[in-house]
Parts: sequence; C-alpha cells; structure tokens
Amino acid sequence: PRTVLYVEDNPINTLLMEALLEGRPDLRLVTAALPTLGLDMARTQSPALLLLDIQLPGMNGYEMLRRLREDPATAAIPAVAISANATADDIARGRDAGFAAYLTKPLDIDVLLQTIDALKAKLDVALNVEIGTSVNALDIVRRAVGKDRAHEALAAATKCCHSAAAAPLSASSTPRAASGSRSGATAAPSR
Repeated sequence: PRTVLYVEDNPINTLLMEALLEGRPDLRLVTAALPTLGLDMARTQSPALLLLDIQLPGMNGYEMLRRLREDPATAAIPAVAISANATADDIARGRDAGFAAYLTKPLDIDVLLQTIDALKAKLDVALNVEIGTSVNALDIVRRAVGKDRAHEALAAATKCCHSAAAAPLSASSTPRAASGSRSGATAAPSR
C-alpha cells in the first residue's frame, strides 16, 4: 500500500480521515499532530502523498511545505493543502505555493478521494514507466554482459524498480476544490 501522511492538529479531523481511508487497502494512513513531527515522519516514513492542514501550531502548512521542498528526501512528494481558509485568494496562494491541490473544510469527501486517487494514479504511471525503462535496460545489459551474468543484471533492475516504487512523484494536475459538497457528506471545519 501507498503511505499517506496527514499532518493535522485537530484530533476530530484526524479521526475522520482515518475513518475515510480505513476501507482503502491500497493506502496506509500515518498521522502527525505537530508539523515538526510531520517533517520527521516525511523523511522516515517515505510517504507517497502528504495531506497538510494549513493552520498548524508553531508552523503553518506553507512553511512546512517550503521546508519539505528544500529537503531532497521529501522535495518531490505531492502535497495537498487542507484548510478552512476558503477564499479565492487562499486557494490561489496554495496553488502558487506548490500544493498539488487545495481542499477546503468542510471537506467534500468525494473530491478528497478523487484527489487522492488522481495523485495515486500519477504515482502508478511513474512506476510503470520506471519498470518499463528497467526492463529495456535489462535487455541492453543482457546483450552486453551475456546470458550467464543476466541474473545479476536482473537483481540490479529489480532493486531499481523497488526504489522507484518508493520514490514519490510531484503532481501538478489534480482535482482542485473550493468548499461545498456534491455528495452531502462533509467533514467539519476545525478553524
């Protein structure tokens, strides 16, 4: 499963996200209540996707995203802003800051899940491209080193593919939402 890191200081919103994603065997949700813990977890948990509240204690989501982008280990992880700040200026600021999407509270659950699925699909496409590239490279190596050393090349290609599966992808075109719910199911705003 792909790891999703949710950084949110409101325990009710964290519980809601856990409930929303618990039925998704393709996702593993990890949470952090503080941005400093979230930064550490982004480095150690290698999440495929970040969900960041904007109004966090001690450091807002924009500053957290800036720090994540400065770190080569976390720079390419797609991040989704989740905020009660829902004006057009807030949404534009989030996009300009580099968030892959900006979702507003109360959360439109359908849009949240569509956004996660769209970003997950981008990761899956990147992995397939990486695997295809590795298979092509294996064919080239097999021809270069001969059949008897092909197993070593296969092991190297497999290691490469496993690294690609863990590597995040930056996302630029995902569903973006303002407030409002098409399904009627929403999450309560925290602030």
